[in-house]
Amino acid sequence: MAFANFIDWRPDGTPFGLYYSPGQASGPKMLGELVVGSKLLYRSKTDWREAVISRRTASKATLTVCSPKGFTYRLSRSLWAEIVLSGNIPVLRFDELEDWRENLAVYDRRW
Repeated sequence: MAFANFIDWRPDGTPFGLYYSPGQASGPKMLGELVVGSKLLYRSKTDWREAVISRRTASKATLTVCSPKGFTYRLSRSLWAEIVLSGNIPVLRFDELEDWRENLAVYDRRW
């Protein structure tokens, strides 16, 4: 896989997504620093949901979001979208002061 088109994105010239590991002291600061397949939390209109980075292009990342009714849908976000760490969990930044633990979507109570 060639990463030649990713080199201009970071100020230090490091391609996004290649050198991040959860043990880093600072952690990811932008969505583009997470690799494809990374899980994160996303705020929908009604609640917090789990999302996975499923695709990356030159300027956007595609998130696959799980719906509580069993469906999935895709969202497109900029690679420069801010990520905040809550412990070791990456959270896509949301402007409200709501804690994600209070309103996390319930997917299936049987398990």
